[in-house]
Amino acid sequence: MSEYGIYKTIRYLRRNIRTYTGVILQICLGMLTLHLFFNVSLSLENEYNQMLDEGRDKEFQISFKERNHEFDIQSFNYLDWAQEEAIPFEHGVSLMPFTSEDYNILKNRHGTEVEIVYFVRRSINYVDTENGLTTFYVFHVTPDFYNEFQRIDAQKDHDRRAYIGENFYSFLKEMNKTNTINPNELVFSFSNDFPDQIVNWESSVREIEVVENLNEYDLTKLTLGIEMNNDLNQSDIAIVPLDDYIPFYHPKDIIQSFLFIRFNQVMDANTVFSDIFNYLYKTHGSEFIYSVDNVFEQYVNRTETLRQNTRVASWVALITLAIVAIGLMGLMLLAFEKRRKEKAINMLLGASKGTVLKEMLFESVCITMTSGILGVLCSWTLLTFNVIQLEGLEIDSHVLVTIFTIGLAAFIGVITTIPSILQLKELSPLNTLRKQ
Repeated sequence: MSEYGIYKTIRYLRRNIRTYTGVILQICLGMLTLHLFFNVSLSLENEYNQMLDEGRDKEFQISFKERNHEFDIQSFNYLDWAQEEAIPFEHGVSLMPFTSEDYNILKNRHGTEVEIVYFVRRSINYVDTENGLTTFYVFHVTPDFYNEFQRIDAQKDHDRRAYIGENFYSFLKEMNKTNTINPNELVFSFSNDFPDQIVNWESSVREIEVVENLNEYDLTKLTLGIEMNNDLNQSDIAIVPLDDYIPFYHPKDIIQSFLFIRFNQVMDANTVFSDIFNYLYKTHGSEFIYSVDNVFEQYVNRTETLRQNTRVASWVALITLAIVAIGLMGLMLLAFEKRRKEKAINMLLGASKGTVLKEMLFESVCITMTSGILGVLCSWTLLTFNVIQLEGLEIDSHVLVTIFTIGLAAFIGVITTIPSILQLKELSPLNTLRKQ
């Protein structure tokens, strides 16, 4: 197709922009919807497959709540407690929903068949003139949590160490009771005289490893209930063995305690799980009520409605595009009839039917491609700036979806010229000019 042919087609479209504006907007809306919901579908599928790859379908969260509610959180004066000196075994280990002893017993029974991750999350609030209020988090974890660290570096004895983010380490070096709102939450001590260790209540030493970036580790479980982007900077956390926390258990921590059971190579998972559940009720059933949720099933149930709505929206968008394509087909046919004489003259002056056909295709594809690109750009903007928030799902704009959407726009442009092409095949330049 010649440059003159391209120029002539674009000039014609510009002169008749009002005729095609409605079609362009309708196709744009259809492509926006299609691109948006195809990306949602693909993001859901990717997260689903990632969870399967990570074995989340074999992971269960065991929740617990006090049976008798003897601790009255409403009358608890947190600020007074937070400024006091921590008293070991003030509330007794037997009142905990899960202990280090429970972990050891269950691990001795089932070994590597299961991973048992229990942790307690405590927050420390620190005020300074430069940064204002900063919240730091301490996670007291069972040894199985360190499996993630072990996979990355198998040479270290991870479950005896304290992993501390850079900001948290700076806080430890500067910490004082005047600026710390709740120092009682910290169950270990630190001295600048021994900057590579912390000391627990029994004077046992933990070697500190200051970690520049904890993003390489899977901290998904630890951040349950915390918005990572807003509330938690991974440099503001410390990961410490659960044993250091046990003597300082407090009933207020129950809502910040989490227990996960993950099955590895288990022949009879139901039997193992029943044994764990029965043990918990036998040991702590008088104090706590336990319930279980599968993390993977929670995700599937939470997103099932979204999946169905996405499929419906995609089909609606496709049907809308089909209807608009039929309308565009009629417009192209009408435009051909109006310009029949012009095309006949062009052919008599030497233009082949192939050249005229290319101009018609370019005209139609130009309309649909413009609409498709506008729709994709609008969808990309919505996704990039997180305007669309669906079930906490992180939706990415996938290149394959973009290519498919623009390709579909081009395909619609091609098929809408079919009736006009059939008319062109039957066009006789001389007969057309005689009639007109």
